[in-house]
Formats: sequence, C-alpha cells, structure tokens
Amino acid sequence: MKIEQMVLFRWSLLSLLLLYSLNGLCVPSEGLNQWGILKSKATLPFELSLSEQQSYWSSNYQSASIVSGYSSKQAHMFLVGYQAATQSLDNQREAWFLKYEYLFGTDNSVGFKYLHQNWMFLGTGIESLGLSYNTKTNIGYYHSWGYYFRWTKQQWDPYPNRAFNFDTDDGDGFFIVNAGWYFELNSGTLTVDVNNRDYFAYYNSDNWALDFKYYIGKNSSFTVTTTLSLRFTGIFGLAVYPGSGYFSFGIEY
Repeated sequence: MKIEQMVLFRWSLLSLLLLYSLNGLCVPSEGLNQWGILKSKATLPFELSLSEQQSYWSSNYQSASIVSGYSSKQAHMFLVGYQAATQSLDNQREAWFLKYEYLFGTDNSVGFKYLHQNWMFLGTGIESLGLSYNTKTNIGYYHSWGYYFRWTKQQWDPYPNRAFNFDTDDGDGFFIVNAGWYFELNSGTLTVDVNNRDYFAYYNSDNWALDFKYYIGKNSSFTVTTTLSLRFTGIFGLAVYPGSGYFSFGIEY
C-alpha cells in the first residue's frame, strides 16, 4: 500500500472512531440496499433479487443474488451475499462478500466488509476490504462513508480467482460515499441516494450512481422491492453520461 493511501486509510479510521459517539436513528448498510431501515430488528434477515444490467461499454447481462445474515441482541450483525450472472457467456461473472456490522447508540453502525469478485470473461479477480460508518438523521437524511482498498489480479498473476489471495501489484483505494433520503409513503418506503458502491462492487471517483429503491409493504417485515439505478461516468472530464443502468426486482424479510 502506498504512503498516500496509508495516510488516507488511517485518517478514515481515526474519523470513524471519533464519530463513534454520534447519535442516529437507523443503520443504512449499502448504496442500493438500506437493510437498517427495515432489518435492524430482524434476527435472520434475507433478500432474494433478480436484476437486469444495461451498459454502454460492455454486453448486457442478467444476474441473481441472495443476501442473508444474523443479527444478535447484542447489536452484532453478520451478513453474507452471493451474486452471479445467469445467462451471458461473454460477460460471465460472480461476486460474494462477508460483512460484520457493529450497531451502537440509537442504531448507528460501523461495518467491515470483505468482497471477492471474479470476472471470468476477462480471467481476472478482485479482492476488496472496506470500512464504513453509517447513520441517519430524524428528518430522513442518511449517509454512509468510509474507505476501501482493492487488489486487482490479472491473468498473469498467480491464481487470480482464488479467494483471500492478495498476490498482485495492482492495487488502489478510494473513499466510500453514500448519501440520501428516505420517504414514508402510504404503501411503503422510498429511498433515493447517491453513492459509489453497491452490495457487490466498489467504484472509483469517476463512477457514481443515482439509486431509487421502493419497498412495497407498509409496517410489515416482508416486503417486495424494486430498484432503479443510473450509474454516471465522465464526471471529472465534464462529459457526464449514464454509462450503465440497473433494474432489480426482489423480496426481503
């Protein structure tokens, strides 16, 4: 890890510790999936979803994903998730993660996440470690932020698709950012946020998403969800355009 990246990571970690005593009202976890809004009191939460990915620079593909976890009464949450492309042979990929979140105060959290990605169509693999702080205000605004570092393993690196293998010189890191609002409607909950991450990927400074997620099911632990994501690129080149789009349909408990 380069000296500049070490400084950023240590600064981020120190800031998270300083924020430890802040008081919030829920625990938004990921850019596309605000588990804390509906799942902070669930002992065995889960989510199943099907999605369609549209892209301007690569082949379109469909994927299926499952996320499940365990939340203890002592405010420890353990999550595991898996996602895989279902049809596209020229865009075959998969990803899975392990995550631990510590809930404190009035539903603040600090989360530590290990993420493994395989891009079989390129013969590469990616290992990522992320640390984030999550909270929201009582007016509906929520945010998550932290820092991640990832190791990209190319075809010429040893065992690029092996999990927990960090044997590569190709590494980079960036801040984790997610900021949005949630709205209580007659039939459910709507979240709108801007972020540079989702459950199964971290993105860099020039790749940001505007996400809309609707939870159908008022005052119920079981919900049907729809998600629309527009991911923008070319931001710093002043040539902003939606490089990809994402639509998902799922169920959550």
